[in-house]
Amino acid sequence: MALTLEKEKGCIRAHATKQISHPGSLGKSKFTIILLQEYVDIKAFDIHCASEYVINGFKELIENKETAIVADWQCRLFSEDM
Repeated sequence: MALTLEKEKGCIRAHATKQISHPGSLGKSKFTIILLQEYVDIKAFDIHCASEYVINGFKELIENKETAIVADWQCRLFSEDM
């Protein structure tokens, strides 16, 4: 995420969150760590996805069974536009 913040002008924010237990929120996600990134627009997100360090990192940390650090993942896009 440091490279994203450093190199991508269209990235407003990038950080990791960890799921916590709380009596007011009884549900539990199968994902314990969530990476949140905010971009100025969809074009900035597309630039992010096409960057060499993201492509290489994805291959190494997600797709390569020998070097992967996660067993399961999902990518979802959200917008404040209603």
